[in-house]
This record gives sequence, structure tokens and C-alpha cells, in this order.
Amino acid sequence: MKLVGTMLVKNEDWVIGFTLRAALQWCDVVIVYDDQSTDSTVDIIREISRELDDSTRLHYIDGEAEEIHPHAWREMQQRQRMLNEARKIDATHVAVVDADEFLTANLLPTIRTDIARTTGLRRGFALPMVSPYDSPDLKRRRIDGSHNSRGGILLAFEDDKAHNWSKAGDGYQHHMRPPTNLQRVHQAYQPPTGGGIVHLQYVTLERLKVKAAWYKAMETVTYPGRMSAAQLDAKYDWTLKRGGEQYSPIPDAWLNGYEDLIGKHYRPHQDPWQLAALKDMVESHGIAPFTSLNLHGVVDLATH
Repeated sequence: MKLVGTMLVKNEDWVIGFTLRAALQWCDVVIVYDDQSTDSTVDIIREISRELDDSTRLHYIDGEAEEIHPHAWREMQQRQRMLNEARKIDATHVAVVDADEFLTANLLPTIRTDIARTTGLRRGFALPMVSPYDSPDLKRRRIDGSHNSRGGILLAFEDDKAHNWSKAGDGYQHHMRPPTNLQRVHQAYQPPTGGGIVHLQYVTLERLKVKAAWYKAMETVTYPGRMSAAQLDAKYDWTLKRGGEQYSPIPDAWLNGYEDLIGKHYRPHQDPWQLAALKDMVESHGIAPFTSLNLHGVVDLATH
């Protein structure tokens, strides 16, 4: 098995020094697609490349020349570009690892065996999502409702020529983690020792608010009329729903070995890049397209 990880990044210097190094612990190669980062993300990627005994284990794609819309996120185009690169280096299996995600450390000894054993026949390998909800110190996870740890997200799949990412018929190309023709795993693989994919978007409520607001504004200007403001609010605000929360501690074993990386390369309270991007959208498009959206006070439209 040759397992190639694919990672989309944009202004991720708050965490990529941790998550990229973590991904390289279980992927043979990681392909990074950089969507016009303006912070120190690229410098960190180069630093990590120099650390490797074999620099070919890290591939960098500069996506700047491919982007034509200042506020669009052409996710399918970017994922397909990484898949094409993975095929050029003879990947047998492809992993999908976002820049704000990492695999719990207890799974590192067996993850490659688990992926190889349970993929094939166009089946994806999914793991539970771990939500460190409003927990920047990574001490607890939320487990109620959609945060239930048994719900899974795709981690990897055995490649097949039928697998590709492509935009929808109306041009929409957003929020499709699995490629087409991949049979979705309806229930995630449940590791005997627990754990899964930790998604760091949840670590502060402010980060969740900014990300939800940006998603809604981005879709409004990129795909005007595709969804109403009410539909966009419903689509993206589920992460902010409160009431009846249930939490469980994150076991030390899930972070064991990551302590140094977390201490050096994880800054949960840094402003997310979406904040400046959202303000720029309001400046560029005016108030009108966004007044019906709930932007959670992230941008005070009345001042523009």
C-alpha cells in the first residue's frame, strides 16, 4: 500500500505546523494544495520539508495561478488536482486530511493496517469525528446530537479510476469530502481504544462563528440565488446550537506523543483567516447581499 494524504490549506499557520507533521507520521506522502496563503503557512511547509529524511514525502502545489474569483473556494477543483498528483506518484490509497484535523495518537500504530483491511470495492474508510467543543486546551469533546462520536467522516479510500471530484451541474463545488462513485460508509469504523479524527474548528466558539459566517457569505456571492439566507443559516449554524450539551474527557492516550507539537505549533486563539476575508467581502459587495444572513456579530454591517 502506498498511502498519499491530501491537505487543502489557506492561512493555516495557527495549526499546520502540528497537523502536517502529524499526518506525515502515518502517510507515505502528503500533498498540500495552498490556496493563496498570505501568512507564514508556506514557510512552515518548507520548514517541515527540510526536516524530512526524504523531501519527496511532501509535495507542494501553489494554487494561486488557478484561482479566478477572489472570494470563491473551488474545493472540488482543488481536491481533484491533488488526486491527479497522487496518481502520478502511484498512490494505491488516498487520505483526506484537512489542515485543521489530526488523527488521535492511539490509532497511529494500526491505522495503515485498518485502512488496508477495510477499503476496496469502492468503499471508504471512515472514523468518528472528535469535537473538542469550546475546549482550546483539548481536554473535552462534545458527544451529543451531531457531535456523537459514532458518526463518521471519510479518512481514506483505495483509489479507483471511477473516483473523481467534480463540480455539480449548476457549477457548485463545495463541501464534498468523498469523491464521486465512492460507496459511503454508513457507520464509521469504531477503534477498540476509541478516538478518531479530531476537528480543530471546534476549539473556540469564536472560530465557529467566524467560519459559519464566512461560509454563508462566500456561498451568497459565489452562487447567488442558489440558497436563501434562511437555508444558508440552517446549513451552517448547526455547529453553534446550544442546549443539552453532553461532554466527555479526551483521554491522554489520544494526544500522547503530540504534546511537543501542540505546545509549539497550535495557537487556538489566533484570529481565523475567514474574519478578514468576510470583511473584505462586505467591502467589495456592499451591505445588500448579507443583511438577511445571521453573521453572529462577526461583522457589523451597519458600519459599512
